[in-house]
Amino acid sequence: MRIIALLTTLVQAFHFYAETAEQRCFTEELGQETHIVGAYKAVFYDSATNSYTSLSGASLAINVYSEVSNTNLVDINASDKGKFSFIAAESGKHRICLTPHSSGWSKPRAKIYLDIQDKDDDEVEKKELSKKEGYINELKWRTKDLLRRVETIRNELKAQTEREGELREESEILNSHAYRVTLVQIFVLGTFKLT
Repeated sequence: MRIIALLTTLVQAFHFYAETAEQRCFTEELGQETHIVGAYKAVFYDSATNSYTSLSGASLAINVYSEVSNTNLVDINASDKGKFSFIAAESGKHRICLTPHSSGWSKPRAKIYLDIQDKDDDEVEKKELSKKEGYINELKWRTKDLLRRVETIRNELKAQTEREGELREESEILNSHAYRVTLVQIFVLGTFKLT
């Protein structure tokens, strides 16, 4: 089932609410060399119209942090509508944080729309190939696409294997501690029974 999920292109579009200057974060598990493009729009609650609208002077702080390499990939204070992009250098967890800001004394509630997509450079190439030489070029592109997907799956499986190894080590340490505690408890209970 996981393989099928990896074969589809990463596309996530959603919206969420945040107070002005409140940072909202979410974590994405990304494969190595994944190119991500995010489109966003922040609208703010207007109590006079009882609706969400754009505000002049509003902005959105965008921060993308790689938990694998402990580095900031994106750290910008942008307008209330636009795009950002980054490439995940290593496979693993990446934290994407958005913080809405508005000018003026009021601190209205924000509604933030976010659309995150995995952009492949192959998409442009696919269009060119299919226009020029038809069926044969389409087969070439599909082969190249399948090879790219196989490489993505290999990277994901490698990352999964590494995580399983870490969990196995932690489990063995925990089991050895539990074994020692059990032996101490048996010794202590045996000593009390003998006395």
